[in-house]
Amino acid sequence: MSEEPIARPVVVSLSYLDASRWLDAQETVEQVPAPEAVVQWLKAFIAEFYQPEVKRPKRPESFKSLTDRFGNPVSISTAKKHG
Repeated sequence: MSEEPIARPVVVSLSYLDASRWLDAQETVEQVPAPEAVVQWLKAFIAEFYQPEVKRPKRPESFKSLTDRFGNPVSISTAKKHG
């Protein structure tokens, strides 16, 4: 008798970020509806603890210091090295 294996969850998460990371790592991610009790708990948790991330202005790339591939500072000169 050949029975098909039953899929068993290893990890369960409500996070899109977790799912995205697992997909990037070539893991199998299944989407299923959350039970109503879990949805209500999550809504209550968010209402009590959620704080939006403070948006800080991004500094233009032209103002950032240059570094080499090892993270050491570099400088650029327009002067000729050889005369």
